[in-house]
Amino acid sequence: MRDLYEKFPYIVTGEMIIRQLSEEDADALFPVFGNDNMFRYIPDYLHTENKEVLRDAIRCMNSRDFQERRWIVSGIFLQERPEEAIGTVELFAYSK
Repeated sequence: MRDLYEKFPYIVTGEMIIRQLSEEDADALFPVFGNDNMFRYIPDYLHTENKEVLRDAIRCMNSRDFQERRWIVSGIFLQERPEEAIGTVELFAYSK
């Protein structure tokens, strides 16, 4: 099994694509991360009311957090609309 931190995972399965987020994905993800109802039962630190804060978070997840092997946060996309993120998936506490 390869080390997931060697290269950011890119997974195509069924109707979905799971890939690294880019700052451009913030526009599509903002309705999720800016939704008060989504964050009623999960930690507030991901909730944001500002797209620039979301872009900063994506930059950190792609650089510092990945390079320090802290976690992998990927975007979920439908194959029929691969440019529009519909959610995220997180992998943390990974041990090869």
